[in-house]
Formats: sequence, structure tokens, C-alpha cells
Amino acid sequence: HLVNKYGSQGIYFIGDNFTINKKRTIEFCRLLKSELDIEWICDTRADLVSRDLLKEMRAAGCRTIWFGVESGSPHILKKLNKGVSLEQTVKAFKLCIEEGIQLSCSLMLGIPGETVSDMKATFNFAKKLNPDWIHFNIFVAYPGSVLYDEVIKNGLYDRFEDFVAYVKTNDFDYNLLLKLQRKFLRDFHRLPKSILRKIMRDGFLAVLRRNLEI
Repeated sequence: HLVNKYGSQGIYFIGDNFTINKKRTIEFCRLLKSELDIEWICDTRADLVSRDLLKEMRAAGCRTIWFGVESGSPHILKKLNKGVSLEQTVKAFKLCIEEGIQLSCSLMLGIPGETVSDMKATFNFAKKLNPDWIHFNIFVAYPGSVLYDEVIKNGLYDRFEDFVAYVKTNDFDYNLLLKLQRKFLRDFHRLPKSILRKIMRDGFLAVLRRNLEI
């Protein structure tokens, strides 16, 4: 409908775990391939992809997969109950690259219990992954979550707006998180291997303009 009526050239399937059911995902990809010639993006977890699945997805037009990597610190991932190891993430990224699927990832800064050293570990892990697109997001504690209760109980919020608590600890506050967010984003996009990958994808002039804007 979107393609035929509105001329859409791409679709973003929004949902945290697009590949949670491997059999269903493969069936969907084969159906999509038989009906439409279109590129699309999805979100999933690093422990929910495999080479055979990625082959089916790429053949059906999957251009980019967005992974919520969250942190480069094992103990912070454990605190988040992420259930995905750093090794699993590295393996998933490698498979995507080998199958011609572009990578996007989001990471968080300012998680309760995190230190500046942990955040630097996250940045270093991002450098290792070298995704096509990256977001460093400042952690917010949402009502109903375990971490929200911890933040409120221990008075760890720096700002409290619209029922969202921005975290502070002895190691950081909201202003420092903003500085680290900007620094990590700027430094990542100026890494030689990141620049080279983007030049190959988008062309030299486009990359030059973006880096001048950061």
C-alpha cells in the first residue's frame, strides 16, 4: 500500500526484536522478496541473528539493521539485564558486514552505577564495532523500570522533567554527560576508518560537509 499509493522507496520496521522468531522472519523475507523490490531497515538484538537469516534478509532488501548495543562495559550490561555479551555483538556486526548489511547502533551514557571509565570503555567498543551510524544517548530512567526505582530511592536524579529522571552520581552529572556525548560523537566521526567507510558509501564531499558540521 505504501509503495503503490505513496511511492515509498524504503520502510523502517520499528520494533526492538524484528528477528525474534527466525522461522517467521525468513517466511516474511521470502514473501517480501516475491512481492516488492524495496529497501528496508529493522531493529534487533545481536543474539537474534545468524548468517543464514541475514542472507535471507539481505536478499529481501534489508539495507540496515539497528542494534541497541547500550554499553561496552560487561558489568553495566549485566546491570541492564541485557542478556547479550560483547562477544555476541562483535560476531553479529561481523556477520552483517560480510553479508552486505549496513550497521547502526545506539549506546547509552549515564547509567546508574556507571563511571566515566565505563563510558570511555563504551566509546572504545564503538570504535571497535565501527558502525555506519551511531547514537550516544543520555540514559533516562522511566517510571515503572527497576532502574527508575533505584534512581528515585537513592536520590540520583540531576533533573526531573516530564516524569523523566536524568541521572547524576559522584562521577558525573547531566552537564558532563552532555559534554561526553558531544565529544564521543565528534571523535567517532573523525576516526580515519569511520571516515573511509563513509567516503566509500556516500562520497567525499558529503562526508566533508557532515564533519565540518559536527
